[in-house]
Amino acid sequence: GQAWFCFADVTRDADWKQMIASCVSQMGRLDAVVNNAGWTHRNRPALEVSEDEFDKVYAINMKSIYLSTIHAVPVFKKQGGGSFVNIASTAGVRPRPGLSWYNGSKGAVIITSKSLAAEYGPDNIRFNCINPVFNPDTGLSAEFATGGEKPLFVIPNGGGLGYGLFRLDAGTLRYLVEHLEELGDPLTRGSAWVDVWENLLEGRVKPAEMFALAVRALPRETDEQNTQRVLGYLGRTFWQQMTVAERGARSVDLEALLRDGLGKAKTASLKSAWFSTYRDVVLSGAGLAWVEKVWRREEKIAGLSFAEADEIEMALNLALRAVPGWQQILAAQRDRTQNPDRKARFEFVMPALSADAVEREKAFAELREVRNRGHEPWALERLRFLNHPLRGAETQKFVGPALELLPEIRRTGDIFFPKRWMDATLGGQRSPEAAAAVRRYLAAHPELPERLRWVVLNAADELFRAGR
Repeated sequence: GQAWFCFADVTRDADWKQMIASCVSQMGRLDAVVNNAGWTHRNRPALEVSEDEFDKVYAINMKSIYLSTIHAVPVFKKQGGGSFVNIASTAGVRPRPGLSWYNGSKGAVIITSKSLAAEYGPDNIRFNCINPVFNPDTGLSAEFATGGEKPLFVIPNGGGLGYGLFRLDAGTLRYLVEHLEELGDPLTRGSAWVDVWENLLEGRVKPAEMFALAVRALPRETDEQNTQRVLGYLGRTFWQQMTVAERGARSVDLEALLRDGLGKAKTASLKSAWFSTYRDVVLSGAGLAWVEKVWRREEKIAGLSFAEADEIEMALNLALRAVPGWQQILAAQRDRTQNPDRKARFEFVMPALSADAVEREKAFAELREVRNRGHEPWALERLRFLNHPLRGAETQKFVGPALELLPEIRRTGDIFFPKRWMDATLGGQRSPEAAAAVRRYLAAHPELPERLRWVVLNAADELFRAGR
């Protein structure tokens, strides 16, 4: 491509006239105008902003769009269409104190762009806005920050309103990895945890860093919702982001942390969250022996009682880890289960817990028959245990057949069954071989309906990321 420079002041009518004319002369036509110039007064109370500063904000941020429209629209009309991309800001939809006049100018950009889009749409002229968030690495970072100093960190969704991936700047990411637990406001901490997790999935935070942050932060966390969220991230990091060796090296210390948190938790719901995480990640012989004592009702946990469903989960996880006497544990749990539906579900899932690989293959083969998928939650639970990370490389043999069943799953199951089927298949997979199997399937089935293709890609997202 070619680039061509034209010096101009975006607040001057004559400069816009010359710039548009020069573009048409140099390039032969005008296809798009990107209004990217912007400026702000320093972060301060609205009454302390001078009239000159106010005028400059609106001249650069808003008048420039007026002038570009005046001079570019006639050219676009003559050509049969064109496009404006106006850079606004999240400040125009979610204003913060200290930048009131800047916020107003960006709100004006958004509303004006919508109005112009409605007015000139019939002429095939498009107006679109992009609302970026503050980046402390830009030249105006000091102006945006209170007191004119570059901030230690910027959390775009700190008020809990943002949704999606926010690619944090390097300085913010490093600060949060090292100091997130020091943030005073629970909502801000919760938002920061979401951002750090999303950036981990993007490969910008190492699993070991995320694990160390969670281990360091959990004892200090005072908000129950945040604690439950961090426990969830800790478990997902442990199983989905770490290697077998990394899990083995950290399991004993992790179990000690979780036992300590369980003992100190103030509410039954919080104790349940700590215990559930412990049950799901425990690997050591001593830890498994303790869970078995709890399951046998030989050990009590102060402030926490267990329902039938809780004891079922303990029995399944003990059997998955093949503790001594696991067959007897399953049999005893089946006999002690009183609810008929839970008993039937438990019996259906039991074959997936077998230590015999042949039996587990039979358990998967039975899922090929639609009658064995009639209770979809039962089928999904069996499939999840068959693909648990503790089964290692053996689970790879189920990936291809499960994918091949997907069109039938869609025809015979609930509308949400295909996505849940793929999540149960791929949720425990992290190997390059499993990722390759998914890609082979997609390449071999170009006829796959787009919705099913997206189901597969969505379920395989973390698997593909793990192979980066």
